[in-house]
Amino acid sequence: GTTNIGAKLRQIFETYVPRVEDNPRHKPISVLVITDGVPTDDPRPVIIEYARRLDERNVSLRQFGIQFIQIGDD
Repeated sequence: GTTNIGAKLRQIFETYVPRVEDNPRHKPISVLVITDGVPTDDPRPVIIEYARRLDERNVSLRQFGIQFIQIGDD
């Protein structure tokens, strides 16, 4: 099957990034990506786009995070 990490991250970011942008007192959000292999789309452009967006809006680095956990290499 496919591993569309970039597309899924965009969906998640569209939902959760505005929460920390609109409310600096919002509890920090951490996105955990658990995958079984190499993505079939490139997540880097999506991550960079949203990282720049958060940076431009002066959102604290502690407010939004992403962690990747790879299980296997299929």
